Amino acid sequence: PEPYNYLPKWLTSHDEPVPRLQSIQSFGTVHAVYVDIVGMIDGEQVAAEATRHAVLEDHEARVVEKINAVSATETLAGANQWHEDTADPVKQFAKWKRLFRLQCGVQPNAVVLDETAVDQLGANPSVVEAAGRAGSNHREALEFNDVNRALRLQAIAIALGINEIIESSGIKNSASRPLVASLATTFPEEKAVLLRKSDGFNTGETQWLRTAHWDGNGSEPGCAFEAYEEPQTDSTVIRCRLDVEIIEINDKAVMVIDDVVDPADF
Repeated sequence: PEPYNYLPKWLTSHDEPVPRLQSIQSFGTVHAVYVDIVGMIDGEQVAAEATRHAVLEDHEARVVEKINAVSATETLAGANQWHEDTADPVKQFAKWKRLFRLQCGVQPNAVVLDETAVDQLGANPSVVEAAGRAGSNHREALEFNDVNRALRLQAIAIALGINEIIESSGIKNSASRPLVASLATTFPEEKAVLLRKSDGFNTGETQWLRTAHWDGNGSEPGCAFEAYEEPQTDSTVIRCRLDVEIIEINDKAVMVIDDVVDPADF
């Protein structure tokens, strides 16, 4: 039905009855505002963006599915988990980087972590100490919570001897009904994924995954938009070219560490 051919539910669900005249006046105002807003919205572009968001969410889910399929090299527990002062992530990463090199020939150049794991890693005494040895500015980036997030990630990476910390801060809602929330992190809070990545075009380089997508104007992971005029219907057609595949280049160029933190402990 047309979206303004009925009274909005919030106008008819008050605890006390609303006088009919007041309801009609309120509805008239809502109707006028709605029509005003609709005039400013490009409906086709909104639909295209909604499609893109759905594609990106599906892409994230498929990447996490790939991660969950990798057997953990090590599972941390108790005093070795990063939120414990007794843990030594600097020494742990030195060991994991060596094992990684022995299984695929090169060291990892990135690690994927949820925001929760990043915070605990950045507060760990051994990481703060190692960052401080590289420069007082790196120590300060970890000791003060109000500094730029990018500086904190850089300081952690320097302390661990790795090129890049890829931080996931996404939250997903698995509830199917509107106005209901069942929230969880997109990437598991308790996992660390060490991997070899490449941003170039050479798939001959050691790397774990590649995303195959259309190559053209506006192309990017997720989808590319193409817009053209269709005279027959006197309308603008917006077409999405979607991601087609996640390709595994080298299944040895990845390592999963489980239970790096225990969210139940803090």
